[in-house]
Amino acid sequence: MIQLLICADDLTGAMDTGVQFAKKGIRTEVLVGRQVDFDRIDPAVQVLVVDTETRHTSPAEAEEAIYRLVVLGLEAGIRYYYKKTDSALRGNIGAELGGMLRAGGKPLFFFPAFPKNGRTTSKGIQMVNGVPVAESVFGKDPFEPVRHSRVGDIIGEQSQARVRDCLPGDALAPTCEDDILVCSAETDQELETWSRQFPENDSLFLAGCAGFAEYLPNSISFVREQPEKTVASEKLVVVSGSVNEITLLQLQESKAQADLWIELSDRQKFDPSYTQSEEWQAQLRRIREPDCHLAVLGVGRIDLEHEGEFERQTPQSQRRDVVSSNLGSIARDILRNIKDVTLAVFGGDTLYKLLSLADTRIRPCWEIEPGVVAAQLQMEGETRYLITKSGGFGSSDMIGKIQAAVNPCKEEF
Repeated sequence: MIQLLICADDLTGAMDTGVQFAKKGIRTEVLVGRQVDFDRIDPAVQVLVVDTETRHTSPAEAEEAIYRLVVLGLEAGIRYYYKKTDSALRGNIGAELGGMLRAGGKPLFFFPAFPKNGRTTSKGIQMVNGVPVAESVFGKDPFEPVRHSRVGDIIGEQSQARVRDCLPGDALAPTCEDDILVCSAETDQELETWSRQFPENDSLFLAGCAGFAEYLPNSISFVREQPEKTVASEKLVVVSGSVNEITLLQLQESKAQADLWIELSDRQKFDPSYTQSEEWQAQLRRIREPDCHLAVLGVGRIDLEHEGEFERQTPQSQRRDVVSSNLGSIARDILRNIKDVTLAVFGGDTLYKLLSLADTRIRPCWEIEPGVVAAQLQMEGETRYLITKSGGFGSSDMIGKIQAAVNPCKEEF
């Protein structure tokens, strides 16, 4: 039965958090959408991760979505809750934590650090590779820049919650004046130490990213199975909708080794009928050829100051959705037409559009490295193999590392 309910605001975040349990043999499933029928979940599932897809909604909508989901979980008898947040603190952080507070009625513990990916929390300030997050690449994001580095200030943009900073060595004992305890950590050892200090509770409300989730099995007793570690094919296709500078560098680094490397033009990105064009079908045929072992497709940079012709034809409020919908259609086309393929999707919006366009369910299996998840995807009655990565994760040679990790496998759900 479900012991832990994880609420994530985007799909790559749901995956990189869920895999922390799956890789330890704890049966985990990821669902897309806010309408969850807990009675229909496989009884063997112990960790359920729900992508509420609230990263880009209004704060009010995000708060209500988390509130309703946690209330449903409480009614179903689930004891433990984890609000998965972005490791760079993008999105509706304050609103979503507020929704969990309202549903749970007791203080929550927030662990924003992910040291393995360079995200640390030092005296309440979120750092990315030693730089305050608002001064990092995430402070320059063209769509959702992070404007503060102090975690309490980020929460305070959307919430009146009473926030207290806790330093390693402090006791996790909330007072009547605490709503959220922000727990600093600069190392994995500090995160692990935090995980062993929770007060006894009938229910427990936590928040953080994949970094702290890795240590939650120290606090919750799970039944464990033999973990899986499989990927399906030597043909790898990367579809990236991320405009994060880290991902753009990864795509550029792969150019020399790729058999096919495509940067979509403005017309291709913004044209909803692109996947019906002969132009795309020709690219698809090239990907299917036996000598194409690595194909890489991305959107390139978004220049907010110099709009192209096709950008001007798309209202700014709709651009993200149009581009991610087109990339989701491209990814679905690849999976439907090429059986022997592993698809790597960079960026949560693109992954969400892929899964919302077809009848799918997804089970994370293992990590290639922190933040890069290998999964089995049940799509329209067939098993497919999927690798997911958030835009801001990984070294410049990430695509080469993913390709090296792809091995044949015949195992099914």
